[in-house]
Amino acid sequence: MGLKNYIKSNLYAISGWSTSRKIIVIESDDWGSIRMQSADAFKKMSQQFKLKDNPFNRVDSLETAKDLELLYDCLTSVRDKNDRHSIITANFLTANPDFEKIKAAGFEEYFYEDFRDSYQRYDCGSAFELVQKGISADIFYPQFHGREHVQVDYWMNDLKAAKQETIAGFEHRFFGFGRNEINPKGYLSSFYTASETELNNVKKTIHEGLQQFEQAFGFTSRSVIAPQNTMHPKLLPFLKENGVDVIQGARVRKQPLLKAGEKPTAKRFMGRVNEFGQIDIVRNVTFEPGSHSASQVAKALKEIEIAFRWKKPAVICSHRHNFMGTLKASNRENGLNQLGALLKAICKKWPETEFMTTVELADLIKSSKKTG
Repeated sequence: MGLKNYIKSNLYAISGWSTSRKIIVIESDDWGSIRMQSADAFKKMSQQFKLKDNPFNRVDSLETAKDLELLYDCLTSVRDKNDRHSIITANFLTANPDFEKIKAAGFEEYFYEDFRDSYQRYDCGSAFELVQKGISADIFYPQFHGREHVQVDYWMNDLKAAKQETIAGFEHRFFGFGRNEINPKGYLSSFYTASETELNNVKKTIHEGLQQFEQAFGFTSRSVIAPQNTMHPKLLPFLKENGVDVIQGARVRKQPLLKAGEKPTAKRFMGRVNEFGQIDIVRNVTFEPGSHSASQVAKALKEIEIAFRWKKPAVICSHRHNFMGTLKASNRENGLNQLGALLKAICKKWPETEFMTTVELADLIKSSKKTG
């Protein structure tokens, strides 16, 4: 961590809810979503056009039973002061595009399939059974990330217009173009809205996604993380109406503009309650070994140390791609080795560590505010 970032992290950590407890929360995005179908697909698209060589394109794919089994082995390798294993708050997309139906309709209509059907379609074995086992074992806690990880309006418009790269990606069952690869917005920010019509369309996807979530897991998702940390504040009261009272995300949320004069970003602080009664849980630690060649353990420990110094819980951001091995087995091995090393180092350095889910932390903050 450079000196500038070190100073900024310390200054930012001063504000917000505080506790003397050593709380660790791990938030992990993109579960349930397809990304890259095969290493061959990535290679062919890279040859056809300039597909960005980022780690999400190169190593991320829909989780398999084996990915989950090995992740669970890592999570259960440590226990906290309360004899609890480490636990991941796994943020799920509940659907994926149904490419066959979309193509059959001549790109005139959008169709999606439940993520559980995607597990079957993409040969992920007993992945959903493993998800359920992780929930029962108190090491894997699903929350809501969106219906799918694609802004349907933008993607479908470019498919209808026969945009070359978009069509080529579609043929490989790929939609994961990021910002500036296809356009300044890309397709991945599925809550992105630049008009009232788009806002209403996104509300529909969120409502349907939350219903799918409850049907799949048997409980309501109380928290959400907007894809690519981007959403208009008008979505906040809508999310509250649909049972979401906890907002995950980075220190600054990106906000698309519907009209002149609106703010493009919003600062967020740990434990702050917004006007709709929703609690902000802020990610203050980054652990992404799948995105870096050098070990991320020491950096993450330094960021946890800063959080604890200022009496803040340490909320770790660690995406799914760090632990996926279908496209590159060495990626999963490296990610899990580093995660195991990080968890062991945390428990050794801070024996009073407590592992929590996002929602458990939010409930603790809420209860402390009532009694404080």
